Amino acid sequence: EKLNRRTFLWVELGLQSAKDSTLKLLNRCHTVEDFTNAASRLNGIGVMTCAHIILGLPDESHEDMMATIAYLADIKIGGVKIHGLNVLKDTKLAEMYELGRVKTLGLEEYATLVVDSLERLPKGVLIHRFNSHSPKGLMIAPPWSVNKLATLNAIHDELEKRDSFQGKINPSHLSLA
Repeated sequence: EKLNRRTFLWVELGLQSAKDSTLKLLNRCHTVEDFTNAASRLNGIGVMTCAHIILGLPDESHEDMMATIAYLADIKIGGVKIHGLNVLKDTKLAEMYELGRVKTLGLEEYATLVVDSLERLPKGVLIHRFNSHSPKGLMIAPPWSVNKLATLNAIHDELEKRDSFQGKINPSHLSLA
């Protein structure tokens, strides 16, 4: 709280998903309730919070991913970093991927999900990031994630194709007031 009074401050919180069974699968060691409490406490002292989410997590449906977005809209999060699922060498996720228990999204599928998410996020939520990637030496999949420009272009193209924008689906959530 003291630091927030002295400088412009954001605190980033790694939600990843608003589905507790997914958080358990990923060994996140927190629940949605834990995230809610942390975000609420930070908001209560005026600290802006940014949530990290991952689209394309194992066993998550489109509805699950959009429920994560709806959750963030409801708790009035200040910002979001949107990531696609990356499979890295020497991880449990890599083992699951090799066994065919996990698949990654294609670029167009990811762009569609990002736009679906943007349409549901309030206009006042700052989008800090649309994708992430890991070093090529560690990355197993998806190969497109290392090309940030291609990712941004795919998202832009999907927005143009739909004539869409952030907050389009939830006009009641257009501001964070």
